[in-house]
Amino acid sequence: PKAFGKLEEAYTAMRTGYAWNTIYDPENRRICSPVSRIWNVNWGGYVLFEWDTFFCALMAALKRRGLRVEAFKSGPDYIDPMFHSGVLGVPSRNLDLFLQGEQGVRESFAAGNADIAVLEGAMGYYDGLGGTEQCSAWDLANRLELPAFLVLRPKGAGLSLAAQVQGFLRFRESSRISGLLLTDCSQHLAEILCPL
Repeated sequence: PKAFGKLEEAYTAMRTGYAWNTIYDPENRRICSPVSRIWNVNWGGYVLFEWDTFFCALMAALKRRGLRVEAFKSGPDYIDPMFHSGVLGVPSRNLDLFLQGEQGVRESFAAGNADIAVLEGAMGYYDGLGGTEQCSAWDLANRLELPAFLVLRPKGAGLSLAAQVQGFLRFRESSRISGLLLTDCSQHLAEILCPL
């Protein structure tokens, strides 16, 4: 963890979340866990999946560092913004190129008053309308000129994952991808894949 410098706390929060598939939110005295929605209803927690765990852990770590964090979700999703709002205690907003148009998205994104904004994509990075990249997470990152972090789960993969990542990087002229996070990945596999 010391190797991560200023990002050590974020790394620790994410690793804890993934290692146990559970995040405890002490400020609000609740648990975030990737379990069934029945658990959610009966116990007052809320359901997270791998990418949700990553984004919520990242936002919680940034908030604990004293930063004002603003969350966004690409597309018309209403569930993930509830997770974001639960972690941050402030509303999360959707950025939807199809419903808002580019100008509406730009205005919504610019209206924030935070130290850092976190935008969670939807579906696959390049998956947009009708089998195109139109209105995809990539389209949104490209139009807003935002860096993107690709979150992948290499379970059952090895060197083929490097080919997959290279495909993401080269699929469009400007992929906007500036980082990669491997979830549920052994240290041994990470040491093999990182240099690639």
